[in-house]
Amino acid sequence: RAMEVIQSFRPQEVSNTLWGHATLGYPLDSATLEEYLNAVHQRACCVANQAQPLANLLWALTVLDPCLICDPSIGPLLKLLWDKCADLADDFTGIGLVQLLYASASHALISERIDNVRRPLDVLVPENLRDAAWKRCHASHPDGSKVSYLQEQVRDSVISLGLACDMEVQVVDGLLSADILTTWHNIPVIIEVDG
Repeated sequence: RAMEVIQSFRPQEVSNTLWGHATLGYPLDSATLEEYLNAVHQRACCVANQAQPLANLLWALTVLDPCLICDPSIGPLLKLLWDKCADLADDFTGIGLVQLLYASASHALISERIDNVRRPLDVLVPENLRDAAWKRCHASHPDGSKVSYLQEQVRDSVISLGLACDMEVQVVDGLLSADILTTWHNIPVIIEVDG
């Protein structure tokens, strides 16, 4: 139904719809995603005037199709949106900052797989937002995070299998906190319990 009325969507509605697809893990076929991108492109200036819809949009595009970031055909649109983040620095909330950092980190990690060049995880985050984004990210999973009873039960089950494990381990340069980290046949395994 959304595709039937997308041309009448306000910028935040386009952003929210893509965010909803990404949050639910509902993939979009390439034709549908292209329709959304066209709608975003037509409304880019409007979307980019509001911090939270902009953060939602950049995060959603990354989750829906991480390779989009490396697609030269939409590069100018994404550059416009990322540049606008710098102009709206004072308007970003904590979750918006974390979304920008996650979107940028996805770009860095996916690009590295493509061209074998390591980039800083915050490579796309405007310089005037980087410190605040990292600070907010670290605040969302501080050292000594509360461990749930369920998490302790899962840890005990892992240990009963003869595997050593650690809880609340910061990974990906501190970007994420793993509930449980263990190793299976020399391969690190993260077990997400509560989130």
